Amino acid sequence: MIKDKIQALYDASSVQRCHALRTIQKDTVGSHSYRVACICMELADGMGSAVRMLELIRAALLHDAAEAHTGDICAPVKKILTGNLENIERDYLRSVGIHVPFLYEAEKAILKVADTLDLLMFSREEMKMGNTRMRPVFDKCEEWTLEMIKNPPFTFCPELKDKVEEIVYERK
Repeated sequence: MIKDKIQALYDASSVQRCHALRTIQKDTVGSHSYRVACICMELADGMGSAVRMLELIRAALLHDAAEAHTGDICAPVKKILTGNLENIERDYLRSVGIHVPFLYEAEKAILKVADTLDLLMFSREEMKMGNTRMRPVFDKCEEWTLEMIKNPPFTFCPELKDKVEEIVYERK
């Protein structure tokens, strides 16, 4: 069983992201998951017992592991497939023995924002390199992120909201 689990994680790490878009950079689920874990760690730093850091980072590293089975599915299609896709991903992860930890609502919110921030930052870098086709992706990520931080835990923790806005607006 450990062999299947490690193979699935290995396979997921090389799945290409943003394959439906013309990009200058190539991105993989492995690179993305690492960046999301780092963003989660930085956002949650200083939140104390409100966040279980180990579970959050583990969830960040594993949040797209099922893409070894499904491939990267773009956001508009994910919205259409919501329930079915969640069942497919859960069944696949269970079949290979991968357990994504349970997260409390604040931890889920941080992970979701970190996931979106990573795509925002990726699209921003693409635009800096001249890829104007990424503007709609950037704009949508900015809109989603700014909407998400209107809710807890961001409303209860101004410092956390400030960190996210610093990334979105590229403030120093």
